[in-house]
Order: sequence, then C-alpha cells, then structure tokens
Amino acid sequence: MKKLISIILLISFLIPISTAKANTNLQNTYHVKEYTSDDEQQIEIIIDWPTEAGMIIPTGYSFKGKGNLTSFKPDTNTRTIKVVIAGEKKSVTELVKGYQNVMNGKGLTFNKLPGNAFCRYSDGVKWQINSFSVDTKSQSRKDYFREASASLPTIYPPYSQMTEIVGYMDINLNNHQAVWISNLGKIVDPKNIKRNSIIIPPKSHSSSFKSYTALGLSDYNPTNPRLALQYKAEHFDFGPQNQIPASNPAFYTGHAQCYGYPFNLQYYLQAEAEYDVYNYGGTITFNYAKVATSYIAGEMKPDPVSQRFEGKEVKVKVTISAEITDIKDPGAISHYEIYLNNELGDKMYEEKNILANGNMKISRTFDFVIPTSRMTNKDSHDEVFVGRVRAHFKKSSYYVDPTYGHYMDTGRIYASTTVYKEAPPAPPAKGMGPVAIIDAPSEVMLGDDVTINGSRSYDPDGTIEKYVWNTPNAIGDMTDMPSGEIYFTKLGPQKIQLCVWDNDGERDCAQHSLVVTEPFVRANVFQSGTLKENRKVTFAEFSFTSSRYPVIDSKTRWAIKPRYEEIPQSSIKYSGSLDGKNKFDVLFKQPGEYVVTLSVENTAGYTDSTSRIVTIQPDLPPVTVLSAESMIEYRDPKYMNKAKFILRDNSYSPDGDIIAWGRWYVIFDANNDGIFSEQRVLIYEGDAKEVVYYADHVGKYRFHKETIEEFGQETIPAFVTAADRRRSHTWD
Repeated sequence: MKKLISIILLISFLIPISTAKANTNLQNTYHVKEYTSDDEQQIEIIIDWPTEAGMIIPTGYSFKGKGNLTSFKPDTNTRTIKVVIAGEKKSVTELVKGYQNVMNGKGLTFNKLPGNAFCRYSDGVKWQINSFSVDTKSQSRKDYFREASASLPTIYPPYSQMTEIVGYMDINLNNHQAVWISNLGKIVDPKNIKRNSIIIPPKSHSSSFKSYTALGLSDYNPTNPRLALQYKAEHFDFGPQNQIPASNPAFYTGHAQCYGYPFNLQYYLQAEAEYDVYNYGGTITFNYAKVATSYIAGEMKPDPVSQRFEGKEVKVKVTISAEITDIKDPGAISHYEIYLNNELGDKMYEEKNILANGNMKISRTFDFVIPTSRMTNKDSHDEVFVGRVRAHFKKSSYYVDPTYGHYMDTGRIYASTTVYKEAPPAPPAKGMGPVAIIDAPSEVMLGDDVTINGSRSYDPDGTIEKYVWNTPNAIGDMTDMPSGEIYFTKLGPQKIQLCVWDNDGERDCAQHSLVVTEPFVRANVFQSGTLKENRKVTFAEFSFTSSRYPVIDSKTRWAIKPRYEEIPQSSIKYSGSLDGKNKFDVLFKQPGEYVVTLSVENTAGYTDSTSRIVTIQPDLPPVTVLSAESMIEYRDPKYMNKAKFILRDNSYSPDGDIIAWGRWYVIFDANNDGIFSEQRVLIYEGDAKEVVYYADHVGKYRFHKETIEEFGQETIPAFVTAADRRRSHTWD
C-alpha cells in the first residue's frame, strides 16, 4: 500500500470530541483507529481545525497509543494540522498467496494451457482421447464416435459425449515467480518470502471451463505438485498449429490425425512471509483558542463642539468611550488601552493596563488646547481628534480576535471642535452636502468575500474627499477606499456604515443591513470523458461552498453502482479506494445506467450529497464489408500460371471507432460441392485495405475477413484486454 492511501484511510477514521471550560484551554481529541502497515515506518495525518478555533496552541498537544508522535505543525493558512506518527515496530510471520498479477487489490491466478491428445482414426469417424487415470497414475484411452450424419472426415470429436476427461500438469516451484499478497490485500516484497515454504495447496487449482473438478492425487506433493483436472470438453476448432506430428509418418493413414486439445488450468501459490509491521492507533489531544464573536465599538465627544475665537487659546475636553458587546464570558477581558491625539500630532495621550474587572464599558476624558496660532489668517479652524480603544483578552481565556489576535480594536474614531472668529460657519444649503450611498448584497454566506461599494456616493456641489467604513464582525481592509472586499465572521443580521466627507468638509453617513447565513455546502459533480463501455470517464468534485470553508478532501466519499440488478458491480473498474479523492477515472465494462453519488463536508462541518445517473452506451462492433475486383479470374502465365484475385476492404465502424486490424482467409472448395466445409486458411493479417491472392487450383474460392477495431476514444489500459476490442467477420 502506498503512503498516500494510508493517509486517506487514517483520516477517514478521525472522530472529533470537543470540550470547553471558561477561561481555560479548549481541547479536541481525535481517535486514530488501530491500523497495521507493512511498509510505512511513519504516517502523516492532516487534521482539520475545529470550526470555532482561532488558533492552535503549538505546544499544547499529546498522543497516547501505538507509535510516537514526532511532529505537530498547525498551518494558519489552510487551517489544518499536519501530524507525523512513527509506527510501533513488530516482526510477524503469516501465510501469503502468490499470483500471476494483481488488479484492484485482487490476485489474478496463474493460467496454463496443458493438453490432452485427441486423435482421429483413419476412417475419419472414430476419435480416440488420451486421458489420465487417477488410480494407475498412467495414460488411459477411450474411443468416441461421431454421429452418422457427420461429413467425412469429421473436423472435431463429439464434444457433448466427452464429460470425464482427465488432464494434468507438473508445476516446478523452483524459482517460480509470483506477485505475493497478504491477507489484507497488500503486496509483499519477494525478499520476505521463505522460499522453502512455497506450495500449491491440495485441490486449490481451478479452470475457466464451465464444468470441471479439481482432483487430489493420493501421492500429491504440495512442494512438487502434479495438478490433475477432470473436465467436460468444450467445443474447440483445431487448426494447423494444434496438429501433433507423428514420430512415424506411416502412422497417419487415410484421415488419421492427432491434435493437442488445450484445457485451462488455474492455480495460485502459498508461502510463509516474515517481515516487520508498524502498528498505529490511539488518541491525539491538542489545545486551541476559539474565535471571539464579540466586538468593541467606540465613540468620541469633544466639549465644546464649537466656540467663538476671542484671541486666546481654546480649551477642549475630549471624552473617548467604548463598549464590548456579544461577549459570553466578561471575565475573559484582561485590560483596556486608550490612545488619543489631535490630527496634527502635537498632543498625544496613551493610557494602558486599565484593568477591566468584568466591566464591558470604558470611558476617559482628556484635556486639549487649541493654540491661537491655529487661527492665523483664518476665519475658522477644525481641530480634529483621533482615538482608538483596545480590549485585551486574558492569556488564560484562549480567545482570539479574527483580525487582531489577542485583543479587540475599535479602529480609528474621529471627532472635531470648530473655532470661528465672527460667527459660526453657515450651514451648507439644503441638499448641497455629500450623499453617502452603499451598494452591497442583502444576503451573504459566512466566510464568503463580499464587495461593498460606496463609489456611487456624490457631492452636488463638489467632490468626495474621504471615505470611512465601519464594518463590525467583518474582516477586510477598507481604509479610505470607496469600495473593497470583506467577509463576515458572525451569523445573523449585520450592519455596514459608510461616512463620506466632501471638499467643503461636510459629512454624510449611510447604513446598509444584510443577513449572514450559515456556510452550507452544495455537492456538485463534474463529469468528462466518453460515456461508452470500455472508455475512460472522469468524475470530479466541484461543490459550491464558502471560500473560507472549503470542502475537506479527506472526508469526500464517492459511490458508484449499477442502477439495475442485471448489471454486476464488477463491471465498474477503477484504481484503489475512492474515499478522499476529489477526482478519479472509471471504466464501465457493460452498457447501461449507473448511479454516481458524491458526499462532501466542508470545514464548517456542513454536509451534502448528490447523485446523478449516467448512461453508458454500447460499443458497437464494426461492419465488415469485403469486395473483389472480379468474381472470375483465369490462370495467367505471367503469374506463374496462377489466377490473381484483388480483394478490397470497405469495413467501417458505426460508432466512430478505428478500424485497426484485419485477418483475411480463403476456403478452396476441394470437392467442388459448393458447401465450403474445408478449413479456412489465413492469407494475410494486418491493416492493409487491399490484399492480392494468387490461386493455383481451378475451382471455387470463398474469401472471408475478420475486422478488429481499436478504441476511438481514451480508455484505461489496465482494465481492457484484446477481447474488449470489438470485431466482426463474414463467415456467419
């Protein structure tokens, strides 16, 4: 088993258990189901952050179980934790099986074609079958007769009568190569096999024949096995390659001829394997801090707001205050910090470490002086004050703010005092101040980026000079920007505020209400490839979810099954496990309807499933069309007194596949009876569209062709054989 597969399997066994205490660490415990590997000295596990976690405490973890936790690395970008566990090493001995090959974790048995001699007597009617006697451990013979209506000589023996043929094959286990598989379906390295323990268990062999019995000989030796099989003979057309030459040519008189009849023999090996395994399993516990859903809002009030200039400095008291809302545990706040200064920066106040003592409100008043120099050559002056308030969480609370981490911040708060000489500045004419306009959706999913736009704000008699946004429970840099993107960290009704200032210093504010919905996930399947049997089809997970709560690949589950029972599950071919894959290739061995189901879960813990029906079309065989330039030819001296036949192939594929190969045959009507019961003779094999045949006998000839297709669309080579290439011929 490869390492990636093991990781996916392990993650699929993780079961979260959450506990929380006020003002203490929050803990998550993940159970890793017990697991044994014979090739992984260590495994890597990817654990998802708890939904409410703002940060993982990098030193607050432990592991109890089989193996040792060697690495624990939280990743704030992917909101995952990469864990490495070194396995608990143990030496084991077990019985394993050896096969010729492996497909989809299943062993493919060795296939051999030993044979029995089937001999036709010289009379052309009677057949003698050489079988094997289990009792005497020697050859035995039995005669069979074809029906009287059979033409002479008979081409094949009376198969329907031949029900108890016995054949055998001796298997040499010295240096016998095999692919070894453990009981868990894993491939075992040949170096771990005890060579002197290799056997073929008694009566474990089989055959592809429909009717057979695996025989156990009384002197059977599993380390030097003779595999005997009793079978019912199935129809087989003998060809020249099956003829058995006689040691004495005089033996074959009349219609006498012996053929080798191949019967299928299948077997597997068994042996002991010694190797090291690595055991895993236990619990991983770690501490985390949750995201604070509370927020802090502030305001600032100057006193006076405006004052007539009387030739002396103006004293102003500025009160800055803030309040924390939606906090479940007031005791989690440690202290406040207050920062306040005038915009020109010549007066600054800082007050830190103001103990909260459970108070969710804070207020302080500071003295400022507007010097007379501010009014030089001016009729009026606006003294602008800028402040902010921060609330720090206690370290023991393990809360984190999604924007600032260990504290909450009001952001910059503005206020101003106007000083004038003769009279207060006249208010602008009605309708001449700026107009703030917010364009934003009325509904957005938690964690999704949303564009908020104030670009349509305007000033009837001037220009917009400044934009100030207030976006509680949202994250995003909107400083002095007319538009931008934010995302919300809290569910439910929310408000956005925009204040704009024009070139005359006038201000207008607008509010926009929206609702933040739960970050649901909607499963969606993307499909590509060709919907035809023995062609590659690709399915991919393409679900819709919040960008900050993506689908968890390790929890993705696929299922494919036939829609109706007449199609077996084995007709669906793919590699490995589908669990944890966001994309995979599959091949369907039979046409029909199949149901593909996808189940997903996102990092917010929401799940969804979807199913679709795919219809696999049949792969149609080619249409074989054969023509000749002329139906009658004469022997010609320039062709060594032979007749020349020019044959042309006009075969085609009705469903767009490739005509790749062909076999051309001829039958000579030797007895001129017009039946053409004689053996077909191969005259050409290849991809030519035209074949020339020279005939040297006077008489009738019949030409046939077998046409073989190649796939016209992409397939999966591991799951197709030569038999899957569609073919047709002209002799039916």
